[in-house]
Amino acid sequence: MDSVSFQLPDIGLRELHGTLSLDAEFLVFEVEDALVGEFDAERYVVKIEPKALAEIRLEQGILRDQIRIRPKKRDLLAVMPGRYAEELPLTIWSIYRAPARKLVEAVQRRMSDAPVAREAGSLHALR
Repeated sequence: MDSVSFQLPDIGLRELHGTLSLDAEFLVFEVEDALVGEFDAERYVVKIEPKALAEIRLEQGILRDQIRIRPKKRDLLAVMPGRYAEELPLTIWSIYRAPARKLVEAVQRRMSDAPVAREAGSLHALR
């Protein structure tokens, strides 16, 4: 499945952007955190099982859309750079709406097809 480029809210002078994709088992976030978008860059890879999500949805705007992700547990929010209260807002340009919709629908299908597990999914973070 194709990846979707996104931006997260900036943290002061630090810009956060990356790609979101779905592989065989996980929803994969590849995030770059860089000072003024260029310097002192740190890269993160975060993988989460779709069954660990409470909700994923695509909100459409005029120029930009948002993929909003709400996990069942706050672990995902804690490992992502930045501070997020309830959900993760991934901003995408509206010209990428079709691949974003396709990705969101694929994740939603996996969420509904996932068998009920004792644990609400797992989370893997790599730096």
